[in-house]
Amino acid sequence: MNSKINFIFCSDYFNPNKIDYSFEEEYNAVKEKFPAALFSFEDFLEGKLKLKGDSISGTTVYRGCRASS
Repeated sequence: MNSKINFIFCSDYFNPNKIDYSFEEEYNAVKEKFPAALFSFEDFLEGKLKLKGDSISGTTVYRGCRASS
């Protein structure tokens, strides 16, 4: 069982290999202690979820401003 918390962050709109500038400082701090990955929110809206970064499984926290319920 994976007891470590993971984090996923939105990538930059123009460069999916780079963190969205709004979360860059937080992303860099989280990466020091927790697994973290990026994903393109625009791809996600099209039904695709492709993570870039650390391997993510288990409990995961989404950090971004574009989610809606």
